[in-house]
Amino acid sequence: MTTTMTWESLLPPTDKQINPLVLGECPRWIKQTGADSPSLVFLDIISHSFITHDTTTHGTPPLLVTKLPMEVHGLAQHHIAGYVVSTNKGIFYTSSLEDQECYIPVYTSASHHTENTDTRSFVCNDCIVDGKGRFLTGSVSYDHSKHEESLSGAYGELLIVDNDATVRTLDTGVAMSNGLAFSPDQKTLYFVDSAVRTIWAFEYNLENGSVLNKTCFAKFSEADGIPDGLVADSKGNIFVAMWFGGVVIQLSPKGEELTRHQLPEDCTQPTAVALGHNRLYVTTAAFNDYGSPPKHPLAPTMYKFPPKIRGSVLSKILDVEEHALPPHPSHVCHLDISVLGS
Repeated sequence: MTTTMTWESLLPPTDKQINPLVLGECPRWIKQTGADSPSLVFLDIISHSFITHDTTTHGTPPLLVTKLPMEVHGLAQHHIAGYVVSTNKGIFYTSSLEDQECYIPVYTSASHHTENTDTRSFVCNDCIVDGKGRFLTGSVSYDHSKHEESLSGAYGELLIVDNDATVRTLDTGVAMSNGLAFSPDQKTLYFVDSAVRTIWAFEYNLENGSVLNKTCFAKFSEADGIPDGLVADSKGNIFVAMWFGGVVIQLSPKGEELTRHQLPEDCTQPTAVALGHNRLYVTTAAFNDYGSPPKHPLAPTMYKFPPKIRGSVLSKILDVEEHALPPHPSHVCHLDISVLGS
């Protein structure tokens, strides 16, 4: 089933700072200091921006843009103050998003290369925090100019940072790590490898942060596009953004397709999703980081760019009975920052 509900844009057309978004990512609910309720925040990876959207106001929502000193791909709120972030240089803790001097390494390319005697690229992408405050992220090894080589020699990893700052590898052989999500009971961890068009599912042990029994939850066709960011709702359904597909696909807890939420024609590159206020929120991109589709092995052969590709943040109302929930703040990270740098 494909829905045709009207989408609304959260970005005022006159706001030149962020409109259009270049590469929107990581929409999530964060309750900021002094606020009564959580706000929707998201990133623009390419323009190095952290954007806060206040959904509690009437009329055009105000947007606050914070410029970042590096390429941040994902972030999680720290339980005391600040954020833990995944970046193109690894994992950092920072007490101030805009001040580069506040970024303290947790696990960076330098530490990764030292431990693994590996000098290849180490880029961390999307992230999530579990119910015990551990930080999970995936690293990327895929190079679209070397498609077959990148798949056969994939060296990306699914990583977990324990609260004592110990970093462990949960999975290897990852090409293009992307969305992460937990089932409502946190007994299942979902993880996207975009290069193989697959959402993997692991049995997750919340007590010790370990995984077992990796299985294929969903694999998509060329015509579907490329799975990117995803989120689980209160019933365990999965919403996944399909890059090049111009659609968000809703899957049951068994991986069966339920609904396709079609995006506007000029928003063909959805990147990530969030739920709240009975709405589905989607970040999209104007930036095509895969190169020209006919030349890229992951691009659908029938895909054609519309005259204009818009980067935006869109929302639309969902079924009230199933999604009549307030936005739930993401789990906060309990990383012990006192051990960093020691």
